[in-house]
Amino acid sequence: MKTIDEVSKELGIDENILQNWEKKGFLGEVAQVNGKKTYNEDQIVRIKFIQQQVKEQLKKG
Repeated sequence: MKTIDEVSKELGIDENILQNWEKKGFLGEVAQVNGKKTYNEDQIVRIKFIQQQVKEQLKKG
């Protein structure tokens, strides 16, 4: 499990974007540990997939 801050820095995605994807239901139930949002490995895989899809769409215009 990694905190939202760790995932944001590791993948270069703004925390606000991750929170937006969470609100849209893309990441499923997000746990909190010591008051910080944390993502499990499945969620991190989903985040990477979404990130790749966004990049491909931006290339297409």
